[in-house]
Amino acid sequence: MPTRSLPAHLSALTALLALAAAPTAAAQGKANVPASLFQTNGKRGGTLTLPLVSSPQSFNYFAVLDNNSYTVMNNVLDRLITLDPQTNKLYPALAESWTFAPDGRSAVLKLRRSVKWSDGQDFNADDVLFTLNDVAANTGLKANQSAVFRVGRDP
Repeated sequence: MPTRSLPAHLSALTALLALAAAPTAAAQGKANVPASLFQTNGKRGGTLTLPLVSSPQSFNYFAVLDNNSYTVMNNVLDRLITLDPQTNKLYPALAESWTFAPDGRSAVLKLRRSVKWSDGQDFNADDVLFTLNDVAANTGLKANQSAVFRVGRDP
């Protein structure tokens, strides 16, 4: 079985991320990730193979502490905003723009239009609130992020 070099795997990942972008962005060949993360642009189609030492425990990112689940879900889910690790600059992903309150305690995000779930349903603010409140901040889940969504004691 032939092996792929790291740049080839990154090209495949770029292609998948480009498909996750809004249809108009994907049609124009624009990915929703910083260009500095990749050496070459990917092409549509193909297969991404992820080497795992065992099966993921869950497809709920916040339900388990499991690197295999994280490996899979980091290649399936998209973020509202992404960070370029080389420049520490924020880039749009599911949110096309954002503004932070002067006190730093809140932010307003404008979501991209035309984003759909795999079943064809529109992605909207209710989905973001559900993910934040009922999943990520759910203290009943092992890998919850409830502390991240607090300033002092305030949610």
